[in-house]
Amino acid sequence: MDDRPQLLVLTPAFPYPPASGGDIRIFHLLRHLASSFAVHLLSFTRGPSEALIRETGITAVHLYDSADAWSSSGDRRPRIRFWRHAPHGLSLDVDPGYARALSRLVAATAFDAVLIDHLYMMQYARFVHRLPVFYSATDVETTKFERWYENEHLSPKRRLLHWAQRRVVQWHESRIGKRVRVTFATSTVDRDALVRMNRSGRFVVVPNGVDLNYFRPRPRVSFGGPPRIFFVGTMYYRPNYLAARFLARDVFPLIRREVPDASCHLAGKTNEEDYSELHRPGMGVFMHGFVDDVRPHLEESQILVAPLRVGSGTRIKILEAMASGTPVVSTTIGAEGLECTHEENILLADTTEDLAAACVRLLRDREECVRLGTAGRRLVEQKYSWDASGEVLRSEIGRALGKESRHRASAD
Repeated sequence: MDDRPQLLVLTPAFPYPPASGGDIRIFHLLRHLASSFAVHLLSFTRGPSEALIRETGITAVHLYDSADAWSSSGDRRPRIRFWRHAPHGLSLDVDPGYARALSRLVAATAFDAVLIDHLYMMQYARFVHRLPVFYSATDVETTKFERWYENEHLSPKRRLLHWAQRRVVQWHESRIGKRVRVTFATSTVDRDALVRMNRSGRFVVVPNGVDLNYFRPRPRVSFGGPPRIFFVGTMYYRPNYLAARFLARDVFPLIRREVPDASCHLAGKTNEEDYSELHRPGMGVFMHGFVDDVRPHLEESQILVAPLRVGSGTRIKILEAMASGTPVVSTTIGAEGLECTHEENILLADTTEDLAAACVRLLRDREECVRLGTAGRRLVEQKYSWDASGEVLRSEIGRALGKESRHRASAD
């Protein structure tokens, strides 16, 4: 009989295979939690359960049949989605099918606590009754919303809608502190932003990390190939799409003006329309779509470029590039929350011209690529292993549950 504490984890997406940043984070954290807890997963989407259990060691995956979630609810009225115009698909309306599945699971299993991943899933906290709730904040949604249309011209109607969305997201995020035992943020920047919004609560940094065995330092000779830059990210996530478009349309033409044989390679899940827009071989821009393994692309490129101008949280793509010894050129927002230093282990630039100049500099100086890549690897070895992050998460939940058990014992 498994006498470990029973931990239920709620996620908006099935975290296997771990391709996007959020999936990679929860996949590795599940693996570490499984060393101390009997971990059960209830995801909003389906995936290969046996593979996830095998690779993480969690106890069980509970499936939720979304096919009849609304039709079986007895409510034939159309769903009212105030959030249907949200720029990244955030929807704060409860799915009754998922809520019922969650309620049944909680009633049938003696869980000790619940870990909720992403603000979207926090709306289901009320269905876990009096169980202790922990929250993993992949990013700060309020910060993301504030930046979303900062430099875009909007119609008055669109601006009003965006303002309303941002205010309601902020309202939800500002009440997290009093609703959960501990909130886990990916960086001190995000933690401090959440603390400012909340009057109470415990907020702890659990940094994003990288698998240092999977991503190994590239050989020096690999920098001798044709001049090539690389960007990777799920294009369904608007900050990544905007960054890829900015790189391909604005930054790369300036690079190619100075390095005519340079090529720009983009990778990530996308739709046909965005693929066609981004894939421009005649201009030296190649869109590869989803790739199973980014390591060959990193090793074939002299630079990973992270020209994000919107977003929150920290970029796992940067940590993976650094772990592989590939130098990174990023905007300040792209590298936000990471303890990196300009000119020491990363190059930071925010204008189109400065980003292009930084890339040209590295494409012309391969020894500088080696120096920055080596320094980046050293940084992630010191500060960004999943082992260290997983231990913080595991110990915080264990400590909180230990206090809960002692409190119950004293009350009895």
